[in-house]
Amino acid sequence: MSETLIGAIIGAGASIIGSAIGMYANFFIQKNNMKSEIKQEEHRIKRERLDKIYEELISIINLYPTLSPNDVLSGIEYPPKYFNESFDSILKTLEDQYGNYKERLNNKNKKSKERANIETQISNIEYSKEKILEISNKYFNAKAKYHIFSESHDKATFDLYSGQDVRDCLVEFEVLIHNIFISGSVMSRTNVFNSRIELCRKHLIDIMRKDLGISRSI
Repeated sequence: MSETLIGAIIGAGASIIGSAIGMYANFFIQKNNMKSEIKQEEHRIKRERLDKIYEELISIINLYPTLSPNDVLSGIEYPPKYFNESFDSILKTLEDQYGNYKERLNNKNKKSKERANIETQISNIEYSKEKILEISNKYFNAKAKYHIFSESHDKATFDLYSGQDVRDCLVEFEVLIHNIFISGSVMSRTNVFNSRIELCRKHLIDIMRKDLGISRSI
């Protein structure tokens, strides 16, 4: 076999191999492009379905109070124990304590140090009553709106299209709210600066932003 023929055969083989490689590479490029287009379309649909729903959900969770009644009650002597949405009972107990301290304050035989402590307790009770009433109004307003959301078509859409991380984080928020305002088993502050509710709420909002592909502005 002549060198010319061998060269021609080798050249043809190389051409076929090159063509096959090109077709193979092109196939994967097209496949990846198709996957990318499908992913982009899925993301577009997700944003289209969830944008307004996430906005509504954020507006609702922002209605919940940052503190629990037990946080407020920790500032007075012999505080009543809050649990199971017992706002009215707590306010009644505080009113009774307030009247008792007022009677003790009217006793002229009290020493100045003791009178100062009673005046402090009266002031703390007045603040607690005002704050607990504020917390009660915020809590029941948020609870009512969240119940409406939970029973709506929007919640069904949320369950269908939202990411697993978002659903998990919402459950964490629900459990925390239940523990604080129903069970009364935990106070809502992790320390003097941080509220568990606020931290969980911010985390949930961040997860929703991430689920929609919205980068956090710096």
